[in-house]
Amino acid sequence: MDLKNEITKFNLRENGEVDKDDKNGKISEAFKPIAEMILSGHFKVSKNNSDSYVTVHPTCVEMYYHEEGEGDDKIKDYIVYHRDSDNGKKKETVFPLGVLHNHVSGID
Repeated sequence: MDLKNEITKFNLRENGEVDKDDKNGKISEAFKPIAEMILSGHFKVSKNNSDSYVTVHPTCVEMYYHEEGEGDDKIKDYIVYHRDSDNGKKKETVFPLGVLHNHVSGID
């Protein structure tokens, strides 16, 4: 299995498995295969597709589930890095699939 492929097809809403309170634990269970893939591999990080890179071997993974859009049925994690700024003037876009976002808390 390929991590990018697994993430691309990951859609709990489409599969009808979303329970906003995760009482059935399906959201947590759905993340397990992805977490196992991340922890059993590594990432090669390069700048602008250069030949030099740094290899990152994850030793811990923490996952969050967030759904874009409006509605009471959406599951929201309000501490996502691409959210709208507090002043409401700047609309942030979702990171493209495969982008690693390095920040003070770790790597997303």
